[in-house]
Amino acid sequence: PGAPPSPRARSEAWIVPSRKKADRGIEHVAKALKEQYLLLCPKASRNSRSLMIKQTQDPPVDAVKSMCLQLRSFAKEKRVIIHYNGHGAPKPSTNGEVWVFNRELTQYIPLSLYDLQTWTAGPSLYIFDCSRGGLILEWLQKFTEQRQDEQNRTYLARGKRNSIEEIHYGDYYAIVACAANEALPSNQENPADILTCCLTTPIKMSLRWASARTILQYRFKEDEIDYQQLIDEIPGNLDDRQTPLGELNWIFTAITETIAWECVSPELFQKLFREDPIVASLFRNYLLADRILRDAQCTPSTYPSLPSTHYHPMWKMWDQVLDSFLEQLPRIVRQPKSFRSNS
Repeated sequence: PGAPPSPRARSEAWIVPSRKKADRGIEHVAKALKEQYLLLCPKASRNSRSLMIKQTQDPPVDAVKSMCLQLRSFAKEKRVIIHYNGHGAPKPSTNGEVWVFNRELTQYIPLSLYDLQTWTAGPSLYIFDCSRGGLILEWLQKFTEQRQDEQNRTYLARGKRNSIEEIHYGDYYAIVACAANEALPSNQENPADILTCCLTTPIKMSLRWASARTILQYRFKEDEIDYQQLIDEIPGNLDDRQTPLGELNWIFTAITETIAWECVSPELFQKLFREDPIVASLFRNYLLADRILRDAQCTPSTYPSLPSTHYHPMWKMWDQVLDSFLEQLPRIVRQPKSFRSNS
């Protein structure tokens, strides 16, 4: 119901589900997304018992509730991240609902954001990669205010405030892909989950986006080289700056940190970009999503609200780095040590 007409974007987490077995495509997407989230974590915590990643595919309401309660129980006072992929599902309703399946997987049924907040509590971070994202932000705030009023009335009735029972539903962050009146873009040259790809694989998303817009694209055609395939074969890892992939990641982090420092208040910068390494990575990567989604005629947004940074002059530096990298890409794949970043 919420799906755009064909031809449309097909890939999710850089995987095209239709190319997998009919009953396994979604499992491959879920596995890939889990691996991408692990790369956002500090290296020391990836195999740690202090980290839990749970997934539920085409879930009924009961499965979502169970997952949220398990995550909150495990995280205790730490932040829980909820990532909702709503591609192909109906658009969020005007009553503050997103859509999940019934138990028989035969039809969509609504899931109230109020219930989702109840099960997740706080602190939390919600990511909604679906249409009408701005509407979700509005309802999250309405429900938060409603809960605060309910707690205040309870305290007045008791005549005292019990800090042990108090649940801080207002301690949440949120990232959405588009405004309240917008639908997700769907161009077969881009992934269906642009927001997710920016948040979890910003280097690959940057290179894919740049390769279609660089002044070098005519040269690419003359070379008859599949640059999209080469991007998947870039050697190295994100943690090692001595490798091409690690050097690109280091430059990207420096640029997005600079943009955030210049555009965000010191108090908000400290909260979003310094207190939690995974939250910091996601919000740095959101700055890229803000740029790429706006190019696709979408207006992503966050809570707390961040100023738009898609015109910041530091992006020109990133474009230059990407152009230089793409120009060297065939040689880099053959000889990883030949990369020169000019940074």
